[in-house]
Amino acid sequence: MMKKFLLVLALVGMAVFASSAFTVSANGECLFTLFGSAEQGTDPENAGNEVISIDGSEGSGGVSKTLPAGTQAEEIDNQVSLKYYLVAPRTCTAGSPRVQLAIDSDGDGDRDFNAFGYIGHLPFGGGCVTGAWDFNDMTDNVGRWDLSQGGGGMTLTWDAMEAFLAASHPNYQILSGSVVEDGYPGQLYFDAITIGDCTLNGDEDVAVGPPTNGNQCKNDGWQNFNSPRTFKNQGDCMQFVNTGK
Repeated sequence: MMKKFLLVLALVGMAVFASSAFTVSANGECLFTLFGSAEQGTDPENAGNEVISIDGSEGSGGVSKTLPAGTQAEEIDNQVSLKYYLVAPRTCTAGSPRVQLAIDSDGDGDRDFNAFGYIGHLPFGGGCVTGAWDFNDMTDNVGRWDLSQGGGGMTLTWDAMEAFLAASHPNYQILSGSVVEDGYPGQLYFDAITIGDCTLNGDEDVAVGPPTNGNQCKNDGWQNFNSPRTFKNQGDCMQFVNTGK
């Protein structure tokens, strides 16, 4: 059975918005985080399907998943994939959108470089589909992986990337995987994002939180949060902000 995940929405400033319309499968074992201009949205071809939406004109954004300590490429073979929909005339450009793996080259827990996997069906984002949903298995035999930041080639297949990392950085680990849009004009949608054994799908309630300052608890704002728990009242929310309990 596929593991479920918890989607955490970053709360910026004092504004907090309820998220009852967007649903995802959720538990504590899988943690996906939206960042930048990424937000919950609706499939442009199916109003009943909930997806991740990014308006590139609003800036960069994406969704990220932290991986277990010690994860290497062979352990997530066939487990890095997504569906994408680019609204015409938007297409893949200048390495965006992409899947990005944060690589710790020596096992000390710090990111040393990124591996870039370009979306499309040819190297460097070639063969990118516009105006329709398209599926990419990022571990296929397309030379889509760019390891230039780590001293490798720019058109590696997944298997070639595995071999390069094992030979050049034997103590490496993959800290996280992300879907990234750099902020080029145009509307993008993503669905069924799989990183490791967790897949972002719309099944259950979104988690909103945690509150990061007391102002977010005021004016009934405390009622919007359900992560890491629900709050009884404004005071309960304020206590969590101040004590973490």
